[in-house]
Amino acid sequence: MNHYQFETITREFSKRFGKIPRGQERHWNVFFFTFDSNVLKVHRRFPNANDYRLREGLLMALHTIKGRLDGVEPDLASVENNENRLFCNAILSGCDPFFSEELRQRVAKQVPDLSREDADREGIYEESVKCLVRMVESVDFWTKRGGANGYFDMLEMEIGKNVPYDDKMNFTMALSE
Repeated sequence: MNHYQFETITREFSKRFGKIPRGQERHWNVFFFTFDSNVLKVHRRFPNANDYRLREGLLMALHTIKGRLDGVEPDLASVENNENRLFCNAILSGCDPFFSEELRQRVAKQVPDLSREDADREGIYEESVKCLVRMVESVDFWTKRGGANGYFDMLEMEIGKNVPYDDKMNFTMALSE
């Protein structure tokens, strides 16, 4: 995968799923808190893993999801390193039933056979993808505003006191009743 292909995933998913309208983010707060708390836990444990590695991890997670949707596993070897892989895993723990066994068990109650071709995978990932695309935009904003750790500095101020100092990755999923 070349750099251009790696970077264009947010644009591709914005066309495919739409974007969260500005000012409407509160409707996705549960998703944002889940993803933000997971990546904040990684950053606390590995302080050298900064906003740049988070951005890469977000893009890697989006490419992984795209692979789940399209049936083609992405080749991320050219962009992967230890830090962005930690962030990617933290994100996938929050939304990917193929990555998180605990989440898979919860999703299986409503989507019994995720591996079937006709399983509604887009429905499973839609809300998460919208949030991840917005997170990439937020990371870009806070990195420009606050430097290499601008996003994490903002997270500590905004939600830090509500995020436990542990390694447990949380998850969330929007499923129909």
